[in-house]
Amino acid sequence: GAATPYEIDMTNLESLRGAVDQAVETYGQLDILVNNAGTNVREPFEEVTEEHYDVIQEVNQKGLFFLTQYATKHMRPRGAGKVINIGSLTTGIGLQSISVYTGTKGAVGQLTKVWAVELAPEIQVNAICPGFIRTPLTEKLWSNESMHAWGVNRLPHGRIGAPEDLAGTACFLASSGSDYVTGQVIYVDGGYMAGERWPLP
Repeated sequence: GAATPYEIDMTNLESLRGAVDQAVETYGQLDILVNNAGTNVREPFEEVTEEHYDVIQEVNQKGLFFLTQYATKHMRPRGAGKVINIGSLTTGIGLQSISVYTGTKGAVGQLTKVWAVELAPEIQVNAICPGFIRTPLTEKLWSNESMHAWGVNRLPHGRIGAPEDLAGTACFLASSGSDYVTGQVIYVDGGYMAGERWPLP
């Protein structure tokens, strides 16, 4: 298939609306939206600045909200569409030093559910919540020996994930095979949310 890149400013609503309109003009219709944009600043709760708070909220929550609004306005009249939100482990749990990010990803989980209700039956809305995934943005974190050892030991799967580990779930949620699946928050996390092994004697 063909691919056309668009540069979008997630903090600018006109940029979001323009990108959706351009995609529809190029391809004739919009079938699937994957809300994958996100940003984070790791810092203790007491040190969060208004600047950091605002940019994380604008990209992770406000931008996602309005991009979905613009996209689904094109999907709904056709009677079909898929929205795949990308959450996080912090959609369901708390991790220290990322309180603003955690708040936005918790919102992703709840928005997934309410949109699934509001946009049914034409549009299915689901979320993928990745676990510990090694990407350019997390490379510094997982290249730290103690962090890497902690992560690996915490995961039943015994390894840090890769972006490719998310592909199967994304393809399923984008396909007709998921037409009766909506409002679901799916953790792709190597077993992190399932629990952990005890160090039994």
